[in-house]
Parts: sequence; C-alpha cells; structure tokens
Amino acid sequence: MWLPGVDPAQFQRLFNDLRITALDRDLVRVADPSAGAIDETTTRTFTRILDQFKSDLTRNAPVLVDTMRIAWTDAAAYEVRIDPALKATLTLPNDKTPLTIPIRAMFDAQEAALFISDIEEIERVEGVARALATLFTGDARPVTHAWLAAVLADREGQHINALTLAAEHAERDAAAAALAIARLEALSTDAADAHDKKQQAAKKTAAAKNGKKASTAATPAQANDTAGNDAAENDTTTPADAEASPVRKPRFLVNPDNLFVKDIKGKIVHGTASSSDPPPDPSDAADGASASGAVHGNGSSPKHPKSKATNDSGTAPVDKSKPPPKRSTTYRAYSEDEKERLGIEIASRVLKGDAQALQDIRNQRGVGADAIDDLERFYELKVFGREEHNTVRLEPSQIRLALTEPNFFLVIVSNLEGPDARPTVRVISDPINQLTMKETSVITYSGIQEATSLMFTLDQDEEDGPAPAAD
Repeated sequence: MWLPGVDPAQFQRLFNDLRITALDRDLVRVADPSAGAIDETTTRTFTRILDQFKSDLTRNAPVLVDTMRIAWTDAAAYEVRIDPALKATLTLPNDKTPLTIPIRAMFDAQEAALFISDIEEIERVEGVARALATLFTGDARPVTHAWLAAVLADREGQHINALTLAAEHAERDAAAAALAIARLEALSTDAADAHDKKQQAAKKTAAAKNGKKASTAATPAQANDTAGNDAAENDTTTPADAEASPVRKPRFLVNPDNLFVKDIKGKIVHGTASSSDPPPDPSDAADGASASGAVHGNGSSPKHPKSKATNDSGTAPVDKSKPPPKRSTTYRAYSEDEKERLGIEIASRVLKGDAQALQDIRNQRGVGADAIDDLERFYELKVFGREEHNTVRLEPSQIRLALTEPNFFLVIVSNLEGPDARPTVRVISDPINQLTMKETSVITYSGIQEATSLMFTLDQDEEDGPAPAAD
C-alpha cells in the first residue's frame, strides 16, 4: 500500500499515466467495530470542535458546508471509539479476499461512530482531519485547514474557560469566606452586648442585695477537694502496695465560678501553626466527644498504627520481650455528661453572657446540633478535657444541618481539666467548606486549627483581675 506524502487530489490528473485506480470509499470498512471502546470525554471534545469547524466553514468556505455526505446533525451525534490496533478492510473489485490495513482514523456511518487509534488523532492532519475530508467532495485542503483551525480555537477556548472557572471559584470562595467572617463578627457583637447587659443587671442585683450573707454552699471545687479528702481517708493501701502500684491521681474539671472571659468580643483568627492532634491519653477514651455523644473513630482514643504483618494469618507476631503497657498515673474523676454540660455552660456564658442562655437539645436525636439560642442559631459542640484536637467527627445529621442551615456553628471547647485550667472556645462558621473531610469507616473533618474562627479565652478570676460576668 502506498501512502503518498501529499493529498492524492493534487496529482489526480496523473492517475492514468501512473496506472492508479481510484477506489470507491464505500469499499473501506472498519475491520472490527466492537474492538473500539467508547470515550465520552473525547466524544464531547469532538462535538465541540465539530461545531467550531462548521462555523469556520460557514464563514470562510460556505460552498463546502452543503457538500458533506452525511447530515451535520448526524455527525454531531457520533460517538468516539478508541482502538489502539485500529484496522480497516478493503475489498477490491473481483477479489473476494479483503485486505486488512492499519489506519489512524475513520468515520463509520453504519456504526454512527468516529474510530481513532489514539486520542491525539483528534488534532492531527493525518488523523481525524484527513478522515473528515473524505466526507466532502472536492479539494480536501480547505477541510483539513478548517479542522485544524477549529482544534486551535477549541484549545484556546478551553483555556479561557478554565481561567474563567478558576476566577469564578476564587470569587465564590472569597464571598463564602467573607460571609463566614461576617457571621462570626455578628456573633462577636452579640456576645459583647449580652455580656454588657448581664454585667449591668449584676450590678443592680448586687446593690439590691447589699448586706445579705453570702451563700455557704460548697462550690464544685470544694466538692472536688472533699471528694479527694474522702478518697484519701478511705485509702487502705499499704506502703508495699503503694510501691508496687502507685496511687493514681484524680483529674477534676475546672470550677466555672472561678472563670471570667478575657475578651468578651473574642478574636477572629485565620488559623494557627498547629495542624495535628495531641498524643492520645489512654485514660481519656471518650475525650473529645461531641456533646451529643460523637467521638473520634469508633468511640475510643485514636489507635496507634498497626505493626507490619509477617506471619501467615496476616497479624503481627507476638513480642514476648516487650513489657506490658504502663498504667496511667491519673484518672478522670468526672463523667462524660459532666464534661459535656460544662462545655455547653461555658459556651453559653461566652456567647450569650449567661450560662443557661443556650438551650440544651442533646436529647433530641436527629436534629444535628447540641444547642440552640433565641436567634435560632444552631451550635454543635465538641468538648475536650485537655488540648484541642484538630480533627472531629460529624454525624450525618450534623452534616445535613451544616449544609442547609446558614446559622450553624461548630463550637470547640477545650482545656477544661484542672483547678487552674484556662478554657478556650473556638467558633467556626460554615465548617463543611472550611474543614477537610476524611472518610474512613466514619466521616471526620480536620483543619480545626487552620479554619477562620472566633476565639474566646477564659482565665482564672483573681482579686486584681477583671470581674467575672455573672451567670
């Protein structure tokens, strides 16, 4: 088979002298149409370029538009099939045995498909451009030139579209970020107003009750101290036992009555340097739980990476020389419910100036939030006894509410342990778009400390320090 380096139409007048016989193009068929795999992406590309190609012909070679042997609407509906071993069969006159020849591209009207051997053939003269020219009568050069022009126009258009989409995405992201900040600023202003009103009311109440005896009820901190003393009095551990098994020290929650909000308006932050969770504490299996009960992973502390399996069962071998895990030197002397209640109380005090202002709706399953305020704002709380974690788990109902309710806020309350604790409250607006989803057996969101959020810090009340807001 001879493949001339130019279009045969250019030397058609020499066919007789060269003893060349022009064959009907209908004698050529795709050898195995079923071997071509449909490529939807390339099909869409072909359809776009074909539309551009028709526009170019209409402007520059209108006479050719009506000479295509198939309807333009039919060609636009062709699907592109890719067969790396694409071949065609050629049946010669008076010869029953067809010839099989490799080809690069071919239109097949019976299959309503464009067959190509490679995606790149869409943009090549020897590929689709030459195959397309066979569908027209007359000189093939205007057809191939118009197709290449359409390819370049499509490529430029796709680049412009990509830039436009990128700009639109950036604009939408900026608008979403601005809206999130606006919601946090509104929340900050409301918190400051609530604190001011509460302090004014407290001053009036204090003046009216001047001279009355102070309550002698034991504070939570005193109760904790009493519990600690009782535990010490009832401890019958002998010195030998103490040496063999050291006494574990209890960990108590901070007394909220000893706290005040350092900055009643809070501070909008745009992320911190920390991006990983603190190391797990074996005694804090449920630490970091949602106030509605959602915790990390399967409800336990984060697991350490598994050892590499080396035996037939697919499990790690036993190392008998390795000592058993050390017993924790401390234990939690509070329940999960106590921690959750304290988290909501502190969040309510920070955001509304009143420890009881937020309505606790933890017992209403399926709502998707732990608390709601008088302005119909929803708050999902994640409460940590110690350091703030950078990853939290969201239940499906919480995700649905966050996606559909503009006034949904994720609130992270941390550092609640110890008599000298200084808790922090982080409020995140639009958490679904700000955080990064990590889907394993459960759905978790990371990036707490990188998200734009409203931060409040509480401090211990001292004689020379600011007066705490009344609850």
